[in-house]
Amino acid sequence: SDSDSSALSASNWRKTESLLRQVVKDRGDPQAQKLSQAFHSISVQKMLLEQEIQGLREALINERLRRKQGKALPLEALEEYHGGAVFWSPSKVKEARDWLQHQEAEEEQQRLRKVEATRLRDEGRQHGLKASIKDASKKRVAAQAQSGREASCAAAAPPPPQSQHGQEIKLPAKYR
Repeated sequence: SDSDSSALSASNWRKTESLLRQVVKDRGDPQAQKLSQAFHSISVQKMLLEQEIQGLREALINERLRRKQGKALPLEALEEYHGGAVFWSPSKVKEARDWLQHQEAEEEQQRLRKVEATRLRDEGRQHGLKASIKDASKKRVAAQAQSGREASCAAAAPPPPQSQHGQEIKLPAKYR
């Protein structure tokens, strides 16, 4: 029996129909007939849609090819041009094409330079942001260390001297 996955392909409705006949015992059953019609309808719709997609793809390719326009070569017209056809020598045409290619290459380099400058500027901003974050964290660590030193100094400093009667004695700064 053909029970592989290719038998269930919607593009080949005959295989799906034969598989349906193998599975369904009563071909006269209205539900089996509806299922058979559904298989057939779906496979026909799929084939029509595939044909439409293929036609649209070909039309799109043709449209893209038709829209491709060439650029006018930068050839200098004669001073006494009164209309009509103008014939250019092959060397002048080659020279104009080379010049146009050179101009396009320069424009591309200019664009790349701008992109690189933007990237470097953004990196500089990021680096500046990172540096400011590092500076802030260094200041925070320094402030914590300073407060820690003050706390340790306060804890290590002996209590203020007291007299025999329990009164605090104020010493000058140089003796503290």
